[in-house]
Amino acid sequence: MTVPARLMDLPESVAALPPSQRPLEASSSPVLARRIELSARGKADGWRIAWPAGDDDSGGSGVLAVGPAGFGMVGVLSADPLRIAGGIESAQIRRLWREAMLEVVTAKDSQAEAWGWYGAASAPDMEMGSALTDAMNLTALGQALGSGVFFVLVGGVGVLAFLVGPGDWFILRKVRKSHLSWATALVWTGLASGFAYVAPSLVRSGGTEYGRVRVVDTLAIEPPVTASAVVSGVFGATSRSVRVVDEGPGTFTRGVSALQSWSDTARTFGPLAVVQRSSRYDPSLRESVVAELGLGQWTFRTLLTQTPARADPTAVSARLAGDPDEPEVLLLNVPVGATIHSGRLAWRGKQFELTFEPGEAGAGGVGDVEGQALTGTRRLETRRGVARPLVTPAPNLDGAVAGQSAPGYPYMTAQMNPVAPSLSMMGPMQRSQGMAQRNQADWALVVVRMSGAGLATPEESGIDYRERTYLRIAVPVPPGFADQETLDELPGTTP
Repeated sequence: MTVPARLMDLPESVAALPPSQRPLEASSSPVLARRIELSARGKADGWRIAWPAGDDDSGGSGVLAVGPAGFGMVGVLSADPLRIAGGIESAQIRRLWREAMLEVVTAKDSQAEAWGWYGAASAPDMEMGSALTDAMNLTALGQALGSGVFFVLVGGVGVLAFLVGPGDWFILRKVRKSHLSWATALVWTGLASGFAYVAPSLVRSGGTEYGRVRVVDTLAIEPPVTASAVVSGVFGATSRSVRVVDEGPGTFTRGVSALQSWSDTARTFGPLAVVQRSSRYDPSLRESVVAELGLGQWTFRTLLTQTPARADPTAVSARLAGDPDEPEVLLLNVPVGATIHSGRLAWRGKQFELTFEPGEAGAGGVGDVEGQALTGTRRLETRRGVARPLVTPAPNLDGAVAGQSAPGYPYMTAQMNPVAPSLSMMGPMQRSQGMAQRNQADWALVVVRMSGAGLATPEESGIDYRERTYLRIAVPVPPGFADQETLDELPGTTP
């Protein structure tokens, strides 16, 4: 087949070549390649022909096909770029390979990349760093120390000053031991030091706080396939060890920080003890886990846990119901007692706000099920959500205006996820392109914020657990919903 000459017209972002180095028009010659054609299922899943064949005016076949596979993107290239370019110099071959890769992976915005050298301590760029900071802030919403701590400490210093000064003068003068003032000063200082050591545990109101922000991506197939990222923040009201929540088999956990590497300095806390082992639930998986987290008093430790993609019949999933004029979303396998705070439905450029009714146990759920990673059972139910056209501008799932999570970095506002900033963290961001590619075809995207949907937490006294979960579910559109003419008649505005 012949390859179109446009392949040799590399975009300026890829290569800006002087006229003397531009490749020759060798692409009009026949090229040995397998012709790639997309099936109806492939088109419905968001696959496209990126490099169409020159002898196919319809563009329905070509040598490079790109589309989602699982949570990622895949490109299938059936021709050797060396043959396409006609055997020109290796620099041109590399640029042609790069153009093929840029068809598969979307490049970062140039304005955001320009600030990459600032860097975040625990993220590859400012966008993911800002999202990670946003998630850590959500885990840190606990009780403040209050003014009582300040007054107690100031009072203790005042008492020490009185004892070392006027107190010593009056007491030692009365007993005629003024020459021992150096010894009594040591005694008062020692007592004050002991008071300063025990006072924080006496004046601190509340207990240790454990917060988690979970972002769960799901493909609503049978069985559902999920992958997640979990940010955990633990505040120690007293010095103690806390058992870390088990997020399931094959997880990878590491410490994270909100510090900026170019401007902030860090105080070193205790080392993070990480255990690498074969999973107890699936020996074929390796995992890196933190069994216990050591906390000093008034310290805040943060972790990021990534879970691999895996099939889970008990995962929260979804499907569309009703008709295109009045779509409904059935949210399946919702843990009984979970609270749904807000939801969105995105479909063919339209966005809808979801309002969910009380659950129905057994109506599409799976009843009592055994937890995948933890012992015990979970009651599951189905929630029915009514979709209404979204009025713009609208707040994100957290009730804030989109783009305001990083007000200090105006160049970031266009990059932060308008649904929930936490979706721009590592992991969720890496899965976003595949989810968005499906959403441009015959898949709908359901995003929900809920609480009380996480795995069971360890039963430890004196710990206040909080959890916030973002669900991003890619749902295959039923055949009756794929009528574009009907869809175009739906009210609403394109974001």
